[in-house]
Amino acid sequence: MADRGDTHYHVPALNAWFAISSVLLLVSAFWMVIDDWSREWKDYQRDFRKMEVEIADQKLASEELQAAVAEAERIGGELAAAEEALASRRDEIDEAEERLYQLKGEQFALTEAEKKAKQNFSWERFLKEEGHGSQEKLDSTEEIWLEADKEKERIDVEVVEQEKLVAALVANVTELTKQQKSALKEVELLRRKRDAIDPPDFPTKLANVIRDFPGIDFIGPNLKVRKVVLDDLTFELNFTKKPRIDMCMTCHMSIELEGYEGDIEEPFRSHPRLDLYLTAKSPHPMNSVGCTICHRGSGESLHFTRTDHRPTDDVEGDEWYDEYHWKKQKYWDYPMLSSEYVEASCVQCHKTSMELIADDAPKVTEGYRLFERYGCYSCHKVEWFPTKRRPGPSLK
Repeated sequence: MADRGDTHYHVPALNAWFAISSVLLLVSAFWMVIDDWSREWKDYQRDFRKMEVEIADQKLASEELQAAVAEAERIGGELAAAEEALASRRDEIDEAEERLYQLKGEQFALTEAEKKAKQNFSWERFLKEEGHGSQEKLDSTEEIWLEADKEKERIDVEVVEQEKLVAALVANVTELTKQQKSALKEVELLRRKRDAIDPPDFPTKLANVIRDFPGIDFIGPNLKVRKVVLDDLTFELNFTKKPRIDMCMTCHMSIELEGYEGDIEEPFRSHPRLDLYLTAKSPHPMNSVGCTICHRGSGESLHFTRTDHRPTDDVEGDEWYDEYHWKKQKYWDYPMLSSEYVEASCVQCHKTSMELIADDAPKVTEGYRLFERYGCYSCHKVEWFPTKRRPGPSLK
């Protein structure tokens, strides 16, 4: 548009500002997508996968598995010699296998003939019982059936004997192959696990990168949110009961796995007492109880601060502030319990079975015993004692 001099704004300047604002808007949109894509939980998952690769490499390099590889190589040498010896008898083996093939064909035909003869006999017996058939016809079909049954038994025996003969010819190779697979079983499992995490070929690596690329990572991402939905475990949110949705295992990748104890730092450390918590065989499996029913916090958040982690002391709080800019969440009613108070959550379910948790929750058990010993229930109303009106405030 030409500037005729009678416009309120200078058109070339207006066009320039429009171009600049368009570029800024485009950059802001890209920045928004990248910032939304670059989440800290993805870094945790990448670090955990690197750790798994390192652990797999350490196990593969261990003396035990190296000895297994050496044993498999030794068996492989014997297997090669056995296969070479077997090759010299290939004509004999082919002949035996061909004979077995023919016998199985004959077995199928005789089996079908026996079934048909038995059906004819059953039909004639039915007619005889109903008064529509003759004894002579019944005896004739029975004789045919019994003869077909003998032929079937004969061919079954021949097939079994021929199978044994073929198996005996290749028995040495079969046994050595089985021994080699047994020796390499754990090694192959570790190799497959490692290759699944860190593929050895470039095309698969490139595919994994593309799967997690901004804007298309919703299709089939390699890094993904892990969660459990607990419809039977609710909590009060804005005057309504809401099912718990726990995503804690998105960062705590090994929380229910064995072998991640000791010096491993959080969030990659295994949960204590896996015989009691989180594993499928434990009384508190992850898919049934999740995390926040015991630890509290915001299970649907994937940010360290917004999950409302709580330090055990001020020193740890200062460390968290320096590392994560941590602060208490003002608008969340269920702060995460620090480790020294987690056992208090046991009484949510074990209200009338304190003896079951006495060993694993000693502090809360002792508190209940003191409450009962000193007669606090005589004034204060609690759920596990008579619910008549008391002069003291409710402790429910």
